[in-house]
Amino acid sequence: MPKFLGLDPEEYNFDACSRDAAAVSSEKGRQLDRRLREYCAARTALEVETALNNAQIGCVRVLGARDQYADEHYNAREMTVPVLDRQSGVPIRVYGVVPKMSLTPGRIWRGAPSVGDDTTDILAKMLGLPEPEIAKLYQEKIVHRTEPFTTPQVDAVNP
Repeated sequence: MPKFLGLDPEEYNFDACSRDAAAVSSEKGRQLDRRLREYCAARTALEVETALNNAQIGCVRVLGARDQYADEHYNAREMTVPVLDRQSGVPIRVYGVVPKMSLTPGRIWRGAPSVGDDTTDILAKMLGLPEPEIAKLYQEKIVHRTEPFTTPQVDAVNP
C-alpha cells in the first residue's frame, strides 16, 4: 500500500504503520491513513477497487442493498433471495445464508412468520399441550394467530 500511494515502503512498513494501535496512531500511521483517504476521496469506489486489485492489493467495495440486487456475483452466490413476507403479503428479498458450505448448505425456507404463525407448533411441540387445550386457548383469545398471506398482494420492487 505505501508504494501504491507513492510512499517509501521501507519507511512506511507494517511495523511502523499498522502492527497495533500505537503504530496506526503514530505519525507515519496517520500519514499513510491520510494519503489513502485522499486517494479514495478523489475517486469512485469502483475506480479504487479496480486500481487496488490491478496493483494486487486485495480490495472490494462495500455494496449497498440496491448494488447487491444488481451485482452478478451476489446473484450467482444467492446472497439475497426472494421470499414472500407472510405478514404483509409483499414479495421481498432477504439476505441469503452465509457462509456457504458444500456439505451442509443452509437455505431460506420462508420469510419472517406472521404474528402467531408458530404458536400452535410451540404450544404442541415445545410445551406438549394437547389439541383440545390449544383450541380452547384460541377460543378464549389467550393466544392469537394471524392467517399468513400465501400469495403476493403486490408486485415485487426488487424481484
